[in-house]
Amino acid sequence: LTEVCFNQKLGGVCINENFAEFIEHRWHNKNCRLIFTDGSKTGRLVGAAFVDVQSEGIFKFKLREETGSYSAELISIIQALDHVLSSPYQLNQNILICSDSPSSLQTLSAPYLSKFRNHLIVELVKLVNTCRVNGVNVHFLWVRSHVGLLFNERVDIAAKRAAQEGHVLTCKLPREEFPFKKTII
Repeated sequence: LTEVCFNQKLGGVCINENFAEFIEHRWHNKNCRLIFTDGSKTGRLVGAAFVDVQSEGIFKFKLREETGSYSAELISIIQALDHVLSSPYQLNQNILICSDSPSSLQTLSAPYLSKFRNHLIVELVKLVNTCRVNGVNVHFLWVRSHVGLLFNERVDIAAKRAAQEGHVLTCKLPREEFPFKKTII
């Protein structure tokens, strides 16, 4: 897990130039594919999205209203990795998943220490392992939100739009997403 933090006082152009320099310096000649992910929950509207920078593809998914923002973030990463595995990739390719969700990425750095055995985390770990077995190396990068980073802003907008107009994605939610009601007998 790599953390990138930019000064919020920098202008958008400067931030994007700094990010491009970081990627060039860190990933130059490493066959790297950048993907930005995001989840969004506003009221009862929930969406997830990812942007594949190389193809400039934007993928949006409307989620059930019970879905929490944390799960929406995880679902966006799962969908991105599913996309990687279903599209042509090169042996020894590096996938850099950029997310502004520190909680999702921290959980992924120690998935089995999680308080709850969230099946989304288990599925995500399986996908990362499947990528590795197929010669695709997955790396995660935390980026600060709302500082003008171009593709992070694009995926943020896409996730918000997905909540209203995205392809409806049916997936099993973690049990902690459902409030249990006590009944009096």
